[in-house]
Amino acid sequence: MNADFSAKCTEISSDSGYRFQFYCAYCAASHTTGRIHSDSRATAHEIAKSEARRYFNLCPECGRWVCDAHYNENEMICVECASGKTYD
Repeated sequence: MNADFSAKCTEISSDSGYRFQFYCAYCAASHTTGRIHSDSRATAHEIAKSEARRYFNLCPECGRWVCDAHYNENEMICVECASGKTYD
């Protein structure tokens, strides 16, 4: 699955470049990008998403982007979805 990276994000830019902080859907775990020098905010945001994506996992059940602590690697879904799963 190659879904668009859509983790919660805040911008913390300054005159010296764009920076973005991305958050887990369940907790305060985050990744802050380095300064990105770009002519436009939109381009900088795309670069930032590409960088931050590797720090989060997409749950195919609910579509949330979560940190490693909230991802069940055995089930390949977030812990919230895994906790509601029933096994026959």
